[in-house]
Amino acid sequence: APTAAVAPTAAPAAPTSASEICFEGFVMDTFCIDRGTLLDNSAVQTLKNPEAHSLHCLLDVSVCYESGFEMLEPPAAAGGDYIRKYKLDDKGNKLALDLGRATGQPGVCSTCSGTGTQVKGFRATVRGTVTAASKVPILAVTSIAPSAVGCSGPAPTAAVAPTAAPSESSATTSTVPHSMFYALLVGTFAAFNLS
Repeated sequence: APTAAVAPTAAPAAPTSASEICFEGFVMDTFCIDRGTLLDNSAVQTLKNPEAHSLHCLLDVSVCYESGFEMLEPPAAAGGDYIRKYKLDDKGNKLALDLGRATGQPGVCSTCSGTGTQVKGFRATVRGTVTAASKVPILAVTSIAPSAVGCSGPAPTAAVAPTAAPSESSATTSTVPHSMFYALLVGTFAAFNLS
């Protein structure tokens, strides 16, 4: 049986410049959206209960993460379906995968690293520009950050660093020390443990 839904806190897409938008919400893979139920829990309707989506399904299962990620908007009416708001571009898919794996609980999520504790209901804050108008607009992502960052402030000075070791050039251009960013990430997502 589905668990009680966490009250959504998604911020509306707010312009931060003439063409950039910011959006906070659940991240869901296109494969699970298209099938209508979660791959690892077929009793759960994908767009009814995104908070029940395991990080294992989202980040470990190749058919899921290779299908790309979408951002979901809360239902227009109580009890309704979440809305497919944006489809992330290739860069956004990579950044979402990296952020998810950095915050997911190792052992539950086999590709997760670090000391993350999140098990279900992955959310994030994305910034970017809409590059294609379609049923689900495509978002060219400029940055992705933990959900708690939100859209009210200025854009982050650095996008999420990939989980792989940084190259010499990326280590010299990052504006946020990796150890400081990692501490922020772990502390932020510990508050959102939905297990």
